[in-house]
Amino acid sequence: MPVERTQVKNELFDCEARNDTKKILELLKDQEILDDRDEYGRTILMYASLKGWPDVVREIIQRGEILDTQDKNGYSALHFAAQAYKPQEARLLLEAGAAVDLQDKYGKTPLSIAVLRYKVGNDVISLLIKFGADKNKKNKAGISSVDLAGQIGCKI
Repeated sequence: MPVERTQVKNELFDCEARNDTKKILELLKDQEILDDRDEYGRTILMYASLKGWPDVVREIIQRGEILDTQDKNGYSALHFAAQAYKPQEARLLLEAGAAVDLQDKYGKTPLSIAVLRYKVGNDVISLLIKFGADKNKKNKAGISSVDLAGQIGCKI
């Protein structure tokens, strides 16, 4: 990676750490930045979904970011939106065509992750189901979202 690309990448992830969404939106004018990843394999779309930055998510989607890019653990932006309970970001991703049943390296889907967060609320669960999430898709341990929900007292 040329020095100037490294500098832009470092600046981008420094802005992410500072929650400087204004600067991130400015940096997004550089189309190449959409493909930049940190040491965990995460993109700025993943962080925007995790942190609840709908304006950044919307801008990245409009610029044509690949929605189903996965980090080193297999998490996509939608997994992060489900984990952090960010219904607005999850809706933006789903409406743009994010894969609702994409599995991480353990077979967890965004729905199974949202089920674990059900005490925060069920908006993300309802949204994922509305967009066709498979409640019976099993992870690598053979447990589905329905099974998991039953074990922890969540109704889906």
